[in-house]
Amino acid sequence: MDRPYELIEASDDEELQLLSETVRKFARAHVAVTSEESVGYRREIFELMAKSGLTGAAISEALGGTAMSSLATSSIIFELSRVQLGPAIYLSVHYMVSRLIETWDRAGRHHPTLRDLAAGKSLGAFCLTEATAG
Repeated sequence: MDRPYELIEASDDEELQLLSETVRKFARAHVAVTSEESVGYRREIFELMAKSGLTGAAISEALGGTAMSSLATSSIIFELSRVQLGPAIYLSVHYMVSRLIETWDRAGRHHPTLRDLAAGKSLGAFCLTEATAG
């Protein structure tokens, strides 16, 4: 796969450090915004995350992801948030939704959805409401 920033599975301290450095470089090159740019959701950033393998980090390999550990995905979110909080937030929600669907879907009905989430064709999101505030 042609990825500008090749991700690795962080199973030890050295690999976790390498993952952090790789995501830090990616974030500085692609996620940082100038004061004139919008800090909201930008599809082009999400597409770059997908091309670099970030969108599938929380999804099993059988479904097109890379099945990274919670520590590794947390490191990804941390490095993104050091540069720009918005993309870190929507990627963290994407990870949460992906893991929830995969955990819930023991019968395999949502595998196409998970493959789209892993590939970055879809962005994981959710709606939240409260009885007195939503």
